[in-house]
Amino acid sequence: MTGYAGIGKATGGADRNRYVGMLSYRSQQFTLAGEFAGTKSGAVNGSVISAFGVYHLTGGKVAAIGRVDLHDPDTNTPNDRNTRIIGGLSYQLSPNVRLLADIDHLSFQNGATSINAALLQAQFTF
Repeated sequence: MTGYAGIGKATGGADRNRYVGMLSYRSQQFTLAGEFAGTKSGAVNGSVISAFGVYHLTGGKVAAIGRVDLHDPDTNTPNDRNTRIIGGLSYQLSPNVRLLADIDHLSFQNGATSINAALLQAQFTF
């Protein structure tokens, strides 16, 4: 469990506040995490809510991942939220290399055209 608060004033005197709360759990089989972030810049309040999960399939090299992000840049303005949903599979090629294939779907509350992407990624750690 982690929390952060940054409370202050921007140049000119308007409120400028940031809040973050995170909660996570990890075992050898799965990882679950959630986050909430809130912002206040003058009269504009925003928020981000995110949830993430990884499930390691038997054998340990293959894992299923999922993530959901809800971003509302101004909680007082209707129809400005967007939602991102990500799902995919990862493969641990070696201790330092992981491969990931996923589908990323971004939708907009205001009815704008959704964006879909298929991604292939590699992670190198040292």
